[in-house]
Amino acid sequence: MRRSDWCLLLVAACYYLWFVWRLSFVFDGTRYFFCADDVHITMDYARSLVRVGRLLWYPSGNFSGGISSPLWVLVCALAYRICPIVSKTGLAVQALNGFIFVAIVLFTAKAAERLASRAAGIIAGVLTIACWPLTNMIAQGWEFSLVALGIIGGYYAWLKHRRGSLIACALLIFLTRCPFPSNVTALKLTGYPWPLMLTRGIYVEAGDFIGRGIVMAVALLPWLFG
Repeated sequence: MRRSDWCLLLVAACYYLWFVWRLSFVFDGTRYFFCADDVHITMDYARSLVRVGRLLWYPSGNFSGGISSPLWVLVCALAYRICPIVSKTGLAVQALNGFIFVAIVLFTAKAAERLASRAAGIIAGVLTIACWPLTNMIAQGWEFSLVALGIIGGYYAWLKHRRGSLIACALLIFLTRCPFPSNVTALKLTGYPWPLMLTRGIYVEAGDFIGRGIVMAVALLPWLFG
């Protein structure tokens, strides 16, 4: 990589750390690093997986399903292994997401550079860093970081004609946001029939993808770069 690439990634890392620090707060003399509310549901499953070896909302409870991101449960379980301290476990999740954020910036810059020029790559990287919704969501510990990485990584693999890498990116997206029952439905309706929970999960995931414009963006790619 060139020196300009390293400078871009350094800016991305510093900006991301600033976001993480702003999301933290001090309570009773202890600084807590906070993830989004829904992320904490996933972290509950990860905590039980680490403590009792089962996917449970509470270690002493019964299995109720509701894992909309099996891969992110494993990531959060790794965070609990790295830092089991309650006030700092969120920081471990955010740190892991930080590496993903830097990778997203890198792939975006490289894709734009391949399409246009080196300057276009730097501009695309800077615009990605400055995209507040993306940076804020990733800093809150959301698993959508892996979805974003899969999308831009897959696009870059497509530009490079690397079919294996493209398939790996598609698999990453599926394992991150596969249409399992949505966690809120499963937690509030324990014992709800699995077929209905599954269809509800598919409906929620489809709404997420359509609402965030992912389907439209993918449909426009052949027209923009064909």
